[in-house]
Amino acid sequence: LPQKDFVRPAQHLYLAVAFLLSARQASPAAVIDPIAITVTEEAGVPRHQEPASVSVPLRRGMTPDEHVLRLTDVAGRPVLHQATVLERWPDRSLRWVQLDFLANVAGHGTAEYRLSITGQPRLLPDGGIRAAPCGAGT
Repeated sequence: LPQKDFVRPAQHLYLAVAFLLSARQASPAAVIDPIAITVTEEAGVPRHQEPASVSVPLRRGMTPDEHVLRLTDVAGRPVLHQATVLERWPDRSLRWVQLDFLANVAGHGTAEYRLSITGQPRLLPDGGIRAAPCGAGT
């Protein structure tokens, strides 16, 4: 069968991860240079709070805890995200982690984000999720 050009749905954002891991000590919670994550919008539609997902490989021994991963925009502002461990090294440190976050990118533009490892777990900002009783029987 002849091959046809694959048409990508216009609603998709394309993610590229530039692996900028520095060659520092590979110890638990090792300090790394931030990993650049680039979101590209190709359909010409501005995206605000668009769901984005990217899987990132990490070197052995960097950290065993996905809660110390920090995602920021290029201005250094924290970006809320969910980190899911996909695979671990034999020493139980993270090997692959999936990040889900909401991206903002101009039509036909790119947006830059940075992933780094911090020494402390990330916290929800003020006004985060709260539970409150709403009546009898709940």
